[in-house]
Amino acid sequence: MDIGMELTYLAVGVVGGAMVGVGNYVTERCGFHLCHWLKERQLVSRLSRTRCSELCAHPASNACTVGLPYVILYWSVARSWGGADGFGRKMSLDIDLTYICLFTWAAMVVHDAWFYLVHSGFHWHKPLYTKFHALHHSNGACISALGTAYGEAVDVGLCFVAFHAILFWVLKGLPSWNLPAVVVLISFEVATNVTGHCGYQLPLWLHALVTGGVGLTPFAATSRTHYIHHLDPRVNKGLYFTWWDRLAGTYADEHVLCLKARQGGPAPSCEQVGYARPVDSIVH
Repeated sequence: MDIGMELTYLAVGVVGGAMVGVGNYVTERCGFHLCHWLKERQLVSRLSRTRCSELCAHPASNACTVGLPYVILYWSVARSWGGADGFGRKMSLDIDLTYICLFTWAAMVVHDAWFYLVHSGFHWHKPLYTKFHALHHSNGACISALGTAYGEAVDVGLCFVAFHAILFWVLKGLPSWNLPAVVVLISFEVATNVTGHCGYQLPLWLHALVTGGVGLTPFAATSRTHYIHHLDPRVNKGLYFTWWDRLAGTYADEHVLCLKARQGGPAPSCEQVGYARPVDSIVH
């Protein structure tokens, strides 16, 4: 074993993980400030009204929660990159918009099924939820784009990195793979995830833009559907679409807090809406 090369692969993994963590945090901040800019111009509004500030930023959490699991994936990619039949040799830089759009949509459909399965497992199995997913739900109705990656590294690792590892394994077995398509896929996955946690009712044009058009698919998830999941964890466990929730009977299009926000009236406190709910009340 070449120790020098192994250290190089590890360095690539660390740098790659750090870049993913920083990139995710920058996307969260951009989403947060964009929502506030639109709110000041009365183009968007919070999905519910509570007497609490939106979840604050967690830059350390982003760097560790998102970046750390990707170190392993990028280390694996680096080890497979070289050689006559290496992963890097198969890379294509062609800009084929039709292929990129179809690849992105198909990959997000498959990822949504994977996410629903893993995410539902967290909510079904109480020890898993308590250990790995409860932190992400601790923000309740006060969720904002800055809290998208607020949680445990294992949570992100199983819901996102594991799927990307499977995607890497599939691409590695193909005669060629398209780098622009992969970059576009990951970019819109991150943007869609941040949108789902922004806590605002977004106009259709903005939702279509940040999801790369995937959000125009029939029964696509929106910022509203995932926000309702954070209000009531029994429902809306999908990430990009609501297909699996509808089939499983776990889909909800309305919540009393969202309804009250549209009708006006006094805003409840975070305790009243479940900001600090005990684990026993939110594991389903």
